[in-house]
Amino acid sequence: MLPIHRKFFRLLLWIAKPVFRLVWGLLKLAPRGLLWLVMFLILVPYTLIAKPEKAERKLAWLQEQLGIPQEPEDDEAASGEAEHDDDAEAPQATPPVPAVRDVNELKRLAAGGTPDAALRGIEMRGATCIETVAIDGRVIVLYQYRDHYRRTIKSVGPAGKVERAEMGTLTRETFAQAGIPFCMSNAVWLTRLLYEAQREIAAVVAPVAFETSQAAVSAVDQVAVSASGSAKRRRRNASSSGHGQTATPALASATVTALHQPDDTKPLKVEVGRIVDMGMREYKPEGRRKYRSYTITLERAGGARRSFTGEHLGELASTRRLCVGDHVRIAMLGRMPVQVPDPDQPGEWIETHRNEFDVRHISSKAVA
Repeated sequence: MLPIHRKFFRLLLWIAKPVFRLVWGLLKLAPRGLLWLVMFLILVPYTLIAKPEKAERKLAWLQEQLGIPQEPEDDEAASGEAEHDDDAEAPQATPPVPAVRDVNELKRLAAGGTPDAALRGIEMRGATCIETVAIDGRVIVLYQYRDHYRRTIKSVGPAGKVERAEMGTLTRETFAQAGIPFCMSNAVWLTRLLYEAQREIAAVVAPVAFETSQAAVSAVDQVAVSASGSAKRRRRNASSSGHGQTATPALASATVTALHQPDDTKPLKVEVGRIVDMGMREYKPEGRRKYRSYTITLERAGGARRSFTGEHLGELASTRRLCVGDHVRIAMLGRMPVQVPDPDQPGEWIETHRNEFDVRHISSKAVA
């Protein structure tokens, strides 16, 4: 008696023989159709398990090998697919470049603003990027935060102590108004633009002096005019007086250069320190009309401050390229007689005096 496993093997062999003969006969009659059926049964689970794209490619390859014609796609579907491919291959449109703003407006934005409490709170968490640059001999440190840039001027004070002077803060709104991206390179560019504006500030002093009646008279000049009424001499133009030989005096207050004093003449006032403020400022003495004049404020080693006022300082600030943070020596050389327009009576002139200065750069050690 045969074992049970041998009986089972014989049963399978008896069933397999007719099945094999049937399959072989079908292959002889229609080999491509049967092979397509077998491959289809294999690709069904493969399609469900593998990625549909890969199964579709395999199916297309099989149809090509068996010579089975592929069904044409609808015109609408084909056109839609073509449009989709065009959109996919088309490059992304770059955002439009903002219009270039006025240079003076950019310089105004480069000055920045005073940070509020919210920005100070963000700075307590630390900066994401710090960059140090040298601009016009000064060391500028820029701190990048999430929504603003903090700028400081680094210098060495008395006893070798490092001091930092705050500059205006640049926010995201500042960059948006300037039409430039919010990044460190643009923050450095705006800072350089700010110092360029400070170097050019004195270039506009003379035109402003002609347009404003009192811009050419400094603080000391105003005192001299009001205190000495008898010394005020008025001259009329040739057209109004009728004397053709009378020449119109020139505006010496806007064109006079620095006064060169002899070696044996000592300056009236001398001060050394670091520039903490400079530019045109407005003054309004008690009992007299307000006026504008160029002012430079120095900070001495002990922290005390002293201001010098005069139109000649504006000219020197341009020629010597003075900027906030510079260590300088300012010497008041004396007073020079000049003629300025009379604000009360057009066409007439007032004889007064103008302060003459000498400004020179010095090292930070000389200030201490």
